Amino acid sequence: MKTRILERRITASLPRRRALAAALGCIAIMMPAMNIAHGQTVIESFSGTNGAYPMGGLILSGSTVYGMTSEGGTANDGTIFSYNPDTGFQSLYSFTGDAGGNQPHHGSLAVSGSTLYGMTLYGGTSGNGNVFSISTDGTGYQNLYSFTGGSADGSQPHGDVVVSGSTIYGMTSGLTLPFISSTAPA
Repeated sequence: MKTRILERRITASLPRRRALAAALGCIAIMMPAMNIAHGQTVIESFSGTNGAYPMGGLILSGSTVYGMTSEGGTANDGTIFSYNPDTGFQSLYSFTGDAGGNQPHHGSLAVSGSTLYGMTLYGGTSGNGNVFSISTDGTGYQNLYSFTGGSADGSQPHGDVVVSGSTIYGMTSGLTLPFISSTAPA
């Protein structure tokens, strides 16, 4: 019951909604010649349904920026999003918290052609995170590798994914050596 009251209060007050959205993160454009107070334009405020708490960096491919949130989306397990000045903001994918992975943290996506690559902190078939691919239009999500948490491959991947040819590079927090996978297309 308290949750419903809080939700009604938030939706009844536009300034309160803006404050809540800002607390969940946003995408902004900053003009280098202007100071931050006057040279910033908010492109999208994360509301929860379109993502929450953006983590890692943004990547640019052509005129489209891609990124991830660690929470929000349909299952509150994170999202993959894009922004293009011509088409606007799009939620491309919502993580579901199952074998496909959930809660992408501490890393950026990598792009190769029309495919994005990334990692999640949790989920995968063993619950220890995974490496995934998805088309830049949000279709074709694939779990490429699930970490087992053992000494052979570690767990909870952190940092950026790097794609070079048919090799994906990355690191896990449960293992001191980087992992190398040859699952990327040639």
